Amino acid sequence: MALSFEAAATLFRAGEFARLVEVSGRSKADHLALDPAHRVLMANALALVGELDVARTLAELDRHPPTPTNIRSHAEWVLGLANWRTGEVKVAIQHAQAALRLA
Repeated sequence: MALSFEAAATLFRAGEFARLVEVSGRSKADHLALDPAHRVLMANALALVGELDVARTLAELDRHPPTPTNIRSHAEWVLGLANWRTGEVKVAIQHAQAALRLA
């Protein structure tokens, strides 16, 4: 798992979500080894490819202090996306609003 955050961000911006998930590792140990910004980006990619439970689990890891607010904002956004995709619209809106407050 030698993928840098910059390489991961490039894959994400290119819409290569499945590739990002594939090369970033699939085990819990792989996910925990990522720095918070990379982990939340990975959670976002997971949500976009339909791995909603894993996406939520990862985003939850970085939504509270002492994680920097920009990363917490992204984590909240991912949680909103995951909840929206499962039809939990009210919860999704709450997470989206939290993301905006932190941004």
